[in-house]
Amino acid sequence: AAAAAAGGGDGGVTAPVVRRRVDELLDGVEAEGETYDVLRVCGLDAIPALLVFSTSRLFLLPGWAKAPADMDGAPTAEPAEVGAAEAEADMPIRAAVLQEVDASHGWAHVHGDVAYASWGLSELCEPVRRRYQLQPWALQIAFRSGGSLFISAQSGEVRAALHSRLQSTLSPHPGSEERERRSSSEEVRSWSSGGVGESPSILTEAWQEGRSSSLDYLMGLNHLAGRSYDDLMQWPVFPWVVREHSSGELSLTAEASYRDLGRPMGAQTEGRAAQFKRRLDEWVDDDEQEAAADGLRKFHYGTHYSTAASVSSYLLRLQPFTDYHLALQGGRFDLADRLFHCVSEEWQLASGERGNDTGCVKELIPELFYMPEALLNVNRLDLGRRQHGDPLDHVILPTWARGSAWRYVRMMRQV
Repeated sequence: AAAAAAGGGDGGVTAPVVRRRVDELLDGVEAEGETYDVLRVCGLDAIPALLVFSTSRLFLLPGWAKAPADMDGAPTAEPAEVGAAEAEADMPIRAAVLQEVDASHGWAHVHGDVAYASWGLSELCEPVRRRYQLQPWALQIAFRSGGSLFISAQSGEVRAALHSRLQSTLSPHPGSEERERRSSSEEVRSWSSGGVGESPSILTEAWQEGRSSSLDYLMGLNHLAGRSYDDLMQWPVFPWVVREHSSGELSLTAEASYRDLGRPMGAQTEGRAAQFKRRLDEWVDDDEQEAAADGLRKFHYGTHYSTAASVSSYLLRLQPFTDYHLALQGGRFDLADRLFHCVSEEWQLASGERGNDTGCVKELIPELFYMPEALLNVNRLDLGRRQHGDPLDHVILPTWARGSAWRYVRMMRQV
């Protein structure tokens, strides 16, 4: 399985031939510190990979790992080992998925029968420290083209060494010094054009003065908070802003149209806020001692405002999120009544306006502010039927959207 993951499982290509072609890619890499074993993370997919620095390029070889140096001390590679047999069998499939992602960015390359991704070192914009599975071992490498690579190292020490190595490759971008000399009255850089290094105060000032849109402001805050489109568990979060969904027109100047942004979703109604507070107050000493032994503390909310499950549910109608949802649900769609069905019902459930259910406090995602296709069953998926018998299809929109996902998104961008 490891040989297949390395590209030598079919087509009559032997493992030694594939190994030799990988060694050819490593030709010119002289120091052992120029190669790093990492996990390549994208959505729910994470596979072992070898990150390689050459004189002028950065390479990523999915399914490969560091091997003992050769007789001359130069680094070599070998097929990566995966613990579980089922994971080994699945690795070529996951590698193919990531290769499609790389191809969409123009990063994918093939050397003989070895697939890999490659970037010029001059394309690197910024390495940013991230978390993966709650461990501070990950890095997100931003590129000047606007794309990024999310990887996880084996430890904090390895990440520190890799971060230092990446920083040493950075060269000033043309015009960067001029941008640094801009006065505060000029427009802040957009998150979509590589403006990833702004401080919270700069982002807030630009937003308050109208030099940055609300979308750019929120995306900038998400970046500073460590959130990324490369990791489903740390997807960017956008707040529920509008609470009015039943009127024929949405008044952007009426206070009643908006949620209370001074309170989290668990405290949008007094009854629900009291319920969560009672849960905290009624936490008995025995429970607290037992929880402390398990590393837990008293809490208000037993669920989170953003999870891989909620993100894949919001984006269920689009790939690859359909596949992500199926992976989280054991290969089948969840019950239709639990899927994203109606904007108004989703708000009522998350805010507590429909009963005081304490099981949902989730916020929104950025796509609902710029991607109308997320609200449409464009792939004609069979999502099942709700309890009353109606099939689940397009998302039911607020009355003021007049049945148009494009109008809904446009209005959300104006609030």
